[in-house]
Amino acid sequence: MQRILKIFLAHVFVLFSTIACDLENTTDPGDIGVPPPPSDGGDLSCEGIELSDDEYALYRAIMNERERHGLHQIPLSAALTEVAQVHADDAVAFPNVFNDQCNLHSWNSSRYWKGCCYTADHAKASCMWDKPEEIAGFRAHGYEIAYRGTHAPNNMLDLWLNSPGHRDVILNHGNWERSPWKSIGIGISERGSDNQRFAYVWFSEARDCE
Repeated sequence: MQRILKIFLAHVFVLFSTIACDLENTTDPGDIGVPPPPSDGGDLSCEGIELSDDEYALYRAIMNERERHGLHQIPLSAALTEVAQVHADDAVAFPNVFNDQCNLHSWNSSRYWKGCCYTADHAKASCMWDKPEEIAGFRAHGYEIAYRGTHAPNNMLDLWLNSPGHRDVILNHGNWERSPWKSIGIGISERGSDNQRFAYVWFSEARDCE
């Protein structure tokens, strides 16, 4: 119910706001209606992680693929799930953040986090790394994979697996071979006007929930 309220507030804001948000300006930021992040992550309960049916299906699909490759299962993280869901909801509310230069790792500015245009050269990688602490008080770096389209969760995973960079992250290959994931978060949000979905999966080498 809380997340439904967040999405409703986001769409109300988009409908009535006539002021464009500068990605790099946090003095007059956009706001999708999320509460301030907890100072230390203590307000996020591992017992209260809420996933939609599609989010849970995506989580299970990723875990099944990892199991197929003999890899350990990654426990869900309350903090990373919060970040993934906030990013998905924010992407639906402010899709104009994304363009030819600013990819799906970009963020709209908010009073609760810094916005950025995330470019292919990873020049602003810290914009990604720092979001778990900015939003959820999770004191460790996080890394995300992103999707935009109309596919079901299994098809989202297929697309990622067909992309070497994304496949490496999911299966701890290549540059990620020495980065065993200890927590994961899932977020999917859908835009009602055209059924376009934004999906984010976050990974961290730090443990959140046992």
